[in-house]
Amino acid sequence: QIHYLNRCFYNQEEIVYFDSYEGKYIAKTEFGKRDADYWNKDKEYIQQRMDEVERLCIASYEILKDGAIEKK
Repeated sequence: QIHYLNRCFYNQEEIVYFDSYEGKYIAKTEFGKRDADYWNKDKEYIQQRMDEVERLCIASYEILKDGAIEKK
């Protein structure tokens, strides 16, 4: 299973991140809480983030697994 994290930083500090295992944004600071609450209310936006797991992560894994990943 692939774990997708989309991390957001402000002034070199992580303020909020999307966690595909949780299926939501999680605030790391009070500043990030406002964004997390806003984004988590938008179910279509959250679904887009979940779709990124399939579109970006799994597709990249399939390309790389035969070359780099399995040659340990």
